[in-house]
Amino acid sequence: MTYEDIKKYLNSGEIENKTIENALDFLSNNDYIKIKFQDEEQICFCSLTKARIINETKLETKNDKKHANKLIILNIILSSVSAFLGAFLAILVVHFFL
Repeated sequence: MTYEDIKKYLNSGEIENKTIENALDFLSNNDYIKIKFQDEEQICFCSLTKARIINETKLETKNDKKHANKLIILNIILSSVSAFLGAFLAILVVHFFL
C-alpha cells in the first residue's frame, strides 16, 4: 500500500508521510498492526487480533442497534393496540353491565 492510498482512504491529501509513519508506528507498538516492510513510497502491514476485535465489536454494536430499533417499534405498535383494546372493552363493560 502506498502513502497516497492511505491518504485517499483517510479522505485527506494534506497529511504528511511522517504523520502516517508515526501513526503506524503507534499502532505497531500497541499490537494493532504488524509492519512487514516500509520504504519511502510503500508500506506493507497486516492487522493483528486487537484490531480485528475492535472492528468486529463495532459491527456487533451496529447490528444490536438495528435490532433494538425494531423491538422499540414493535413495542410501540403492540402497546397502542393493547391500549385501544383495553379501552374498548372498558367501554363495553360500562355500557352493557352498568
